[in-house]
Amino acid sequence: MKKLTSTLTLILLFSVFAFSQTVVVKEESDRVEGKEVPGVTTTLEIKDVKDVEKQWMNQFKSYGRVTEKNGFFVVQEAYIPKIASNNPARTFSRILLTEEGTMIWWGIEFGGEFVGPDHHPTKMKVAKETLHQFGVDVYVNKVNREIEEAERAVQLEVKSYESLVKSGENFSTEFEKNHLQKLKLQERLAQNRVDSTNISNLINQNQIDQKESLLEIEKLKEAKELIKKKLEGIK
Repeated sequence: MKKLTSTLTLILLFSVFAFSQTVVVKEESDRVEGKEVPGVTTTLEIKDVKDVEKQWMNQFKSYGRVTEKNGFFVVQEAYIPKIASNNPARTFSRILLTEEGTMIWWGIEFGGEFVGPDHHPTKMKVAKETLHQFGVDVYVNKVNREIEEAERAVQLEVKSYESLVKSGENFSTEFEKNHLQKLKLQERLAQNRVDSTNISNLINQNQIDQKESLLEIEKLKEAKELIKKKLEGIK
């Protein structure tokens, strides 16, 4: 138990000192439907690509019905806050695991043109902010999970401590019981020694009494014979 909690402590301390992420969102083109189009991208320093994908899909699905095509997640009629709130856009995204972590690319086609520095730059800025906020949320969720894990480790150690305290109390109780039993045994041994001495004295006295009784018997026998002799004197 102590080895387990010590390992958890080291892991948690390492995560505290090692964790220092900044979400960086860049403009980057990708090849969609056979042509290079602008978009935004970020790489999160998280190797669990499935977890990031799940979180991104939860947000992506809020824009509309998601389909997959040629390695991209696609929403044909996407309603994206502050970008395509009234008139729908088409949006594309893909997620890859790289050496640095999990990369997300996101492109938005609005009015026949992909949102970029040359077309709808204001919407491009919002797209950057949206992806940046998503990255921040992912890191926050990761830290919150680590906090929960740390809390579980604390509770585990508290239970271990309480178990040790309980064991210590049991040991103390058992020690006290043994001490009382020892005192009682010592008292019994002392009483046994007294009883043994008394019995020994009684045995000795009994032997003396037996001897005296035998002597008395002999005396009475002699007295009886003397009395018998009186009969001889009667004529």
